[in-house]
Amino acid sequence: MVHELTHKKHWDSAKALYKADKKRYNSIEQAMSELNSPLVSYVKEQLKHNYNYLYSISDNAAIAFYNDNINELVAEVGVLEDKVEDPNLLNKVKEVLSWK
Repeated sequence: MVHELTHKKHWDSAKALYKADKKRYNSIEQAMSELNSPLVSYVKEQLKHNYNYLYSISDNAAIAFYNDNINELVAEVGVLEDKVEDPNLLNKVKEVLSWK
């Protein structure tokens, strides 16, 4: 249940970003991409130093990221919040979930 609600919260943040500046974005998906950009950059940087970085979080997180499914990565980290050892990753996920 938390997993699905996290998906919704992520899309709600993207919709809020889109509605805040409709002239800037052609679609909610484009707003979502920009919203996710700092998170994606952070994960890519971590992967340069540790190829198994995402697998240390969960197999689902790694598979989602490698399939370019950032929404699934966000939901996975959201569910595993207490078990995720990287506070920076948690903060990046919280940022994409709370755009207002």
